[in-house]
Amino acid sequence: MQTKTNTAVTDTPRLQETIQQHYPELSKRLKQLARYILENPDRIVLCTVAELSEEADVPPSTVIRFANALGFNGFSEMRRAVRSQLHYTGSYSERVQGKSVTQDTPAPGMLSNIVQASTASLAALEEAVHDPDLLRAVNLIQQADTVYVMGVRRAHPVALYISYGLWQLDRRCVLLGSKGGLHKEEASGIRRTDLVFLVSYYPYGNETLWMHEHATRRRARLITMTDNEVSPLATGADLTLYSRDADISGVRGLSTSMCLVQSLILALANRK
Repeated sequence: MQTKTNTAVTDTPRLQETIQQHYPELSKRLKQLARYILENPDRIVLCTVAELSEEADVPPSTVIRFANALGFNGFSEMRRAVRSQLHYTGSYSERVQGKSVTQDTPAPGMLSNIVQASTASLAALEEAVHDPDLLRAVNLIQQADTVYVMGVRRAHPVALYISYGLWQLDRRCVLLGSKGGLHKEEASGIRRTDLVFLVSYYPYGNETLWMHEHATRRRARLITMTDNEVSPLATGADLTLYSRDADISGVRGLSTSMCLVQSLILALANRK
């Protein structure tokens, strides 16, 4: 039997690149797992196959097939490769994720767990977004005649905060999708000299995806803010900012996203 050559990843950045490369050809279940791992790469190290499959809501066989799809001979090999690069100690991530359970451990909805998970997400944000990204966003905003902003459902408070900040800085800004589903009519005036700023997280709002296509057709500049590298909003944008908010018992917060937006508004204010 021919030994399979391992061309798979050996660190987290390469893991992201490999997932992005193979993502279009993956099955629906494998894509679901891919998104979860992109948002929670440390879970490969911390979890067994059964635990990871439960967290990602996929069958255990999907975890094995996912490792094979990336070029590994199995889940254990994939975990060893990622473990060696994450310098895993087993303590900090477990503590942040609330996996070390004792009788004194707060319930998932308690404030301390939420604060700990949000703190970890904010630390990850600092690693993912750097000053040149914010300066690039500021330049795009300053060059635009009008900034059109959109985010629906969970992303709507983020879009509203962006719009509020731009209004306070006397920038021409249109908040899309806040007037009874008239986003298509509101977007009819988008031109090449404008900027469209879209915010969306999985499973991604249909209205936002439509606006992404519309902005591309109009050849407007485009900034997107989303949760992972395989998001449809990461395609074709002039700049994509990644924000992964903490997930506590299936409920995602907005602390990381709001921190990123606040940083952007402050950077823009300092340019005035």
